[in-house]
Formats: sequence, structure tokens, C-alpha cells
Amino acid sequence: PHVDLRIIYIGVSILGAAWVFAKNGTVWHQLQAAYYNESGDIALLRKDKQDAEFAYQRAMIHSKLNAKSNVSLAAMALDVQDVETAAYYLTTANVKHPEPSQYIALAAIYQQANKSFEALFALQQGQQKFPESLEINTQLARQFENLQSADSAKFYYERAWRINSKHPIALANYLYTSKELTATLENQDNPAVQANQMAITLMRGNKFTDAKPA
Repeated sequence: PHVDLRIIYIGVSILGAAWVFAKNGTVWHQLQAAYYNESGDIALLRKDKQDAEFAYQRAMIHSKLNAKSNVSLAAMALDVQDVETAAYYLTTANVKHPEPSQYIALAAIYQQANKSFEALFALQQGQQKFPESLEINTQLARQFENLQSADSAKFYYERAWRINSKHPIALANYLYTSKELTATLENQDNPAVQANQMAITLMRGNKFTDAKPA
């Protein structure tokens, strides 16, 4: 059987119109979300938290996963010590727009609520998405240290140092966990590095000599 060409043309026209509407609809929702997010920021500048929260919620109606609304609402929830709501918004923000700082903030919220394993899980999720993040690896090391898992803490302190061996905090943490002195260490004039060098030297019963840069 043959199909009338006019029916095919009508079908193609309907599909094309639907596609154009869907694309424009997405853009329209994004513009609306941006508008309400800006309105929320302006309300915060006026110190009108109620209007700000309402505006951010309106933005989420148009784009539920946009990071701006979720992070702003999480911050407002923390202002009133609503830990569960803040954790929800940060988790939602990480669905589409993950950021290392958001995973660290989420872990800090869980830790504040004495939920150590939830904090560890949040950091592990962040580390999977950002394996080369110095900050996340360092926070993972500290979290394992809080859980008295020394081997895992040492692993992530060393991993953070290998990501950026010239970073003074990463280097100081590496000295702290490895308890080893290396003659070619960078940033030897950094206070944190010097303090750990001194501790390692004194622990070995040796006299500490402050190495002055040439």
C-alpha cells in the first residue's frame, strides 16, 4: 500500500514544529531560571531572605538542577542550621554541575551533623569525578584520619602531594604523614613545612638546623 505524500509532509511538519518548540522551550526555561536567580541575588542584597528564597525556588521550577539556585538555597538553609535541607540542595547541584568545592561543602555539612560515613561517601563521590583535585584528596585524607584509618589517610595525603608536589600545604601534610625528610623538598621556607621538618628531626633525636635559602 502507498501512503499519500501529503500525509508524510504533514507528519514531518508536525515533528519539525515540535522539535523547534522543544529547543526554544529549553532556552526559555534557562532564561527564566537566570532571571529569577538574579532576582534572588538582588533580594539578598536588600537583606530580604524571604523574597530571595522565593525567587530561587521559582528558578528551580524552570531548571531544577541549576547549580546557582541549589547552592544559594543550601547556603540559606545553613544560615538557619537546617543541615538536611542544605545537604539536599548541594546533592542536587552536583547531579548536573558537579564542583569539587560542592562535594567538600557537602562533606562538611555531614560532618557537622556527626555523620562521618556520609561525609566520607560524599568525598569519595567527588574524588571519582575529580581524581586530580588536590583539595578533595586532602579532605579524604583528613576524613580517614578522623575515622582512625591511618593507612588510607597516608595514601590520600601522598596522592595529594603527588598531584602538586610544590603546594606548601600538600608538602607539609606529606611530611606529617610520611615522617621522612627529603633533601630536595620545595618550599622549605614555608612555616608548615619547617614545623614538620623540625618535628621529624626532633623525633629522631637530632638537632634541628633551620635551612636558610641561599
